[in-house]
Amino acid sequence: MGKESCELIDKILADHERVETIVADEGYRGTFVDHVEKKWNRKVEISKGVKKGFAVIPKRWVVELLGSMGIGY
Repeated sequence: MGKESCELIDKILADHERVETIVADEGYRGTFVDHVEKKWNRKVEISKGVKKGFAVIPKRWVVELLGSMGIGY
């Protein structure tokens, strides 16, 4: 993920300074992780991919649900 994800996390972290850790999927490795760690000095945890079938990833679901509902942003 590139420029757009970095711009969005900048807005989120500017408004929510108490956020210490960001949980993201494997698609955010690289530029996004580097940006967050260098600019914001925050940890990014990359969730492990699901190899077969369906698996609930609790932390991710909360963020995606709130984001899709437009809550907070």
